[in-house]
Parts: sequence; structure tokens; C-alpha cells
Amino acid sequence: MVIVVWMSVPFVAFSIYAGLTQVSTEVLEAAQLDGARLWQRLRFIIVPIIRPVLAIILLLQVIWDLRVFTQIRLLQDAGSIASETNLLGTYIYQLGVGSSDFAMASAVSIFVLVLTVALSWFYVRSMLKEDDS
Repeated sequence: MVIVVWMSVPFVAFSIYAGLTQVSTEVLEAAQLDGARLWQRLRFIIVPIIRPVLAIILLLQVIWDLRVFTQIRLLQDAGSIASETNLLGTYIYQLGVGSSDFAMASAVSIFVLVLTVALSWFYVRSMLKEDDS
């Protein structure tokens, strides 16, 4: 799982940086003049402004982490213990190809699909609410 996280660090960093450039310096200066501390400015001003960016990054990270297969499979083939390093993708592969339990493999695949659709639906719904207001 660590490999998956490190592969997307540049994307996450650039995306958050792009979101932070949208925070107006005038708003931050006004909050500072009103006596807001650094943590208060972060919590009440910066995070709400970049919340849509954080939401899409979180959604994309979850979807990408659910789909990761190649890196984990290569590490398992190199000698790691498969039962201790399985993610959903490699677990589905192990069930279907390794154990020939195609029914269980398809059930877990449907679970991954439903999980991805549910997370995406939540994000799309929140974006539609934001557009209406």
C-alpha cells in the first residue's frame, strides 16, 4: 500500500497547491487582523475554500487504490506473503485464477464496483448541491 501512496504524491501535492492558490490573500489578511490564529485560519478559511479540491483528490485516491494490481502482484511474486499483502484487486485475482472460485471473485468485484459508485455518487451529489446554491 505504501508504493501506491507514494506514486500519487506529485499529483496530490500539485492539486492541493493549485487549490491553495485560490485562497485570497485579502481574506487571510482580514482574518489575521480580526485575531484569527494560524490554526483558526486553516480550519475556518483555508479548508472550506479548498474542500472541493480535497474531495476530488480523496475520491481519486480511493478509486486508484482500489484498482491497483500490478505493483502488488509483482511484489507478491518477488517473495512476499500473498495472504498478508493482498488488496482487493489481488484478492479478486487470487480467488478467480488461483483458487478457481469464480463466484466469490465476481461477488468481491461487484462489491468493489458498488463501493466505487457509492463514493462517486456522494461526490457528484455534493458537487450538484454546490452548483445549485
